[in-house]
Amino acid sequence: MSGDRTFASILLAEPSSNGNLVSISSNDFCNNELFLFLTTSCQLMGSGIILILIYYLERNTIFYALTAMVALMIFITFVLSIPKWRSICSSRRRRLASPFWIPSDSIEHFAFSPQLLNSESSRTLFKISSVDAMSQTGNSEVSRGAFKTLKKKPKRYARKFGFWNEDLRRSRNNVNKLFKIYSRHKAANLDLDLIQSSGNAYRRERAFYKKLLLQTKRKAWESFCVNYNERHGFLFKLVFNKNNSDSHIGVNPDGNPNNSFQDKMAFIMNSFFPGHSASDDFFYTPVMDSVEPIKLEDLELVFNNLKGDHNNIIHNNQYGFREGRSCDLAIQNFVDIIREKSQTHHIALISLDIKSAFDNMNWSVLFKLFDDLNFPKFFRNFIFHYLNNRTVSFSNEIVTISRACFRGCPQGSVVAPTIWNIYINPILERNKTSFYTQAFADDLALIISGRTARELEANTNIALAEIAQHLQEIKLSLSVHKCQALVFRSVSSRKFSKRNSTILNRKPTFKINNFSIKISDSLKILGIVLDNKLTWTAHISSLYSKILSLTSNFNRVIRSDWSMNRNILKIWYSTVIEKALLYGASIWGGALTKHHISRLHSFQRVFLLRFTRAYKTTSTNVLNVLTGIPPLHITAKAEFCKFQIWVRRSPSYNHIINNIPLDYNINIRNIPSEQKSIVLPSTIQEADFEVYTDGSRIDNETGLAVCTFQQNDNVSNFLFQLNSYNSVFQAELEAINFACNWALQNNYKINIHTDSLSSILAIQSANSRSGFVYSVKQDIFKARHLVGLSWVKAHVGIPGNEWADQQAKSAINLGIEKLIPAPRSFLRRALKQQILNEWNEYFMNYNSASGARARDFIDKVDFNFLINNKFLIFFLCGHGPFPFYLNRFKLLDSPSCICGEVGDADHYVFSCSLTRLSPF
Repeated sequence: MSGDRTFASILLAEPSSNGNLVSISSNDFCNNELFLFLTTSCQLMGSGIILILIYYLERNTIFYALTAMVALMIFITFVLSIPKWRSICSSRRRRLASPFWIPSDSIEHFAFSPQLLNSESSRTLFKISSVDAMSQTGNSEVSRGAFKTLKKKPKRYARKFGFWNEDLRRSRNNVNKLFKIYSRHKAANLDLDLIQSSGNAYRRERAFYKKLLLQTKRKAWESFCVNYNERHGFLFKLVFNKNNSDSHIGVNPDGNPNNSFQDKMAFIMNSFFPGHSASDDFFYTPVMDSVEPIKLEDLELVFNNLKGDHNNIIHNNQYGFREGRSCDLAIQNFVDIIREKSQTHHIALISLDIKSAFDNMNWSVLFKLFDDLNFPKFFRNFIFHYLNNRTVSFSNEIVTISRACFRGCPQGSVVAPTIWNIYINPILERNKTSFYTQAFADDLALIISGRTARELEANTNIALAEIAQHLQEIKLSLSVHKCQALVFRSVSSRKFSKRNSTILNRKPTFKINNFSIKISDSLKILGIVLDNKLTWTAHISSLYSKILSLTSNFNRVIRSDWSMNRNILKIWYSTVIEKALLYGASIWGGALTKHHISRLHSFQRVFLLRFTRAYKTTSTNVLNVLTGIPPLHITAKAEFCKFQIWVRRSPSYNHIINNIPLDYNINIRNIPSEQKSIVLPSTIQEADFEVYTDGSRIDNETGLAVCTFQQNDNVSNFLFQLNSYNSVFQAELEAINFACNWALQNNYKINIHTDSLSSILAIQSANSRSGFVYSVKQDIFKARHLVGLSWVKAHVGIPGNEWADQQAKSAINLGIEKLIPAPRSFLRRALKQQILNEWNEYFMNYNSASGARARDFIDKVDFNFLINNKFLIFFLCGHGPFPFYLNRFKLLDSPSCICGEVGDADHYVFSCSLTRLSPF
């Protein structure tokens, strides 16, 4: 290197194509501005190195000091060349082929490229006209590169709630000042009285600050909640714990901890949607026939085939995505079969998990099933275009990833559940006498029996092998590690075992493809835990974790002094917490023991204590009465009775409804399409009569009237009296039905006018499942060419409507009796009355001191009873801040009031001279 080539020449050099540094030629190097910039930078750099050297020498850090000295020597050598720069800059006449040479009078092009960055893509070019521009451009480029490379700070959102104010600031400053004074006195070992005095002043101010802080926070939060109007905003997320969602993806492709978010999402998408394979080959050519207008009958054929119910395509053992089926019915069917067969046989109940069931549905297998079932071409074409060219995508602000789908059942649509039921149907059709298979969507359950343990084991393994083979035929497989089994010992063999044991002497071994499946004492299936004794103890015990989860959000809005309206919280309990706890009560609600009732009380107690803000020793039964919330075991029994009456239609519980016939639901699929929705014209021309209908209910008595008019004259009136359990809606609908039958029998053309819009909508609706409504639709369908139906507003002075209203009220006492089955609302009222009767009896037989005290003031229970005042609750139950109560639990030394008498609740209300209520 020549004498003119300094360290600055390396910084200002530009790499050539082969990676070596070459000179930059120019007419001039720089002006005084560049020289000033270089000298100032050197001074700052030298000062910094000298300070670092002094720092390490003072601390005897020899290694780092030597390093700093070497750096200083290099820097001094660099600075010694500065005079040469000035000579170069001042001599404009010299044309030196120097590494410093820059084109033109000012720096137009500048390239910073260290020797290590020799790739062409790594160079960064700056176009500048002065040193300031160079500095600004360099700073912006460095900032942009750092922002792309370094970890970003998380974005801080604006505070939505604040409570800090000037009073808190002054109080905090006083606390800090007094603490410093107290600490200074202690450190100086001053007089003990002075130290104690300053310490007491500090502690008093600290206590005041803490109290002020809590009060300010509470009042500010209360004001914020009262004035907050956003429906699903900050408060919603806070109450339901939506802000703390964990967005971390627990996937590490190739075990690399530095995988980016894009890498992880690409790995997930490739795992679930791996792309096309040979087994996904889908050969189907849509039939392109001539397009003709589609008739209603054709659409009915298509959708009946789509649902698979009209032609009994879907097996009866499929309980998922079907009308009139539910989880309760599926579990009840399990229990009935197990109880019947376990009298003489050992039973094995196996829960089978299909590996990625909906994602692995093979389309070629699906269309082969369509061919076997002789599905119409239109339907197959529809499904083909529905499945073809489908993609699944993930998109957010960072990345968008898409993959093509060549198999799987599209979820989230109306058609998909039925497609899946058709696809899994061959598995259910392979049922044999040796085993029973049942499904709820993709959840399969297998029941196998055997007289001996060895026979049970053999039968089960054979059945599992057949099921696995059948699933393989439709391109599905079992997830063996998720399959579980539960074994029931036969009742007949228990008498030969010790202590009537329900466990087999030798646990059988069940295998799927040579992999053993787990056999446990309890099995969770469809959300309900079954045990090997069918006692439901395991399921009720599992509710403890559920009640903690359910009340966690509830506790966020409960406070001792303020919170939501208590009626709203009560509705919250009845619609959310109670419904979740009583899931499956239609099955286990009728077999509760004393132990089960006690457990249910303990679960309900968690909510009641928070709801009432009562003392923890308060009786649960008393809390039930004070809040108007019935005990869980009584509500569970009512759910069981409703299921037996309404769903199973068991006559064993008809005494609850006094053997009154009910208006049961029917399956919509059994109704002909032309009768599902009936839309009549509002009026017909040249009508013979104008007919006004109305229904009325007074003092639990119901009647209806049909009044005919001809040329504004009342010709005839038909009055009918219904039973007390019938509703006004039924009366209005029956009045329309009678008018249609009257017109059909006499071949009259009539216009019916009713003020019941709900009746008209029920006739027009295709989703009504009421048997009574369907019978009315059948009669109206027969008279559809003779009848017009319109709605008129009630009580606005229309003569015909006002007359019909008067006649309907008269029909309650004067009408002809007419029998109509009771609506579902009657069953609800009957069950509600049963709950009230059992609850009242249960409370009256409660023999504790708390129960006796509560009965002195409350003679019967009521659903509408709700006490909001916590002090009134303290008085009624006797558990509160009373000396007698606190002394009972060793919290006070004396049970007496300061007046000398026993300090219980009655004393402070009725006899204490300091607190008793004055009659004036």
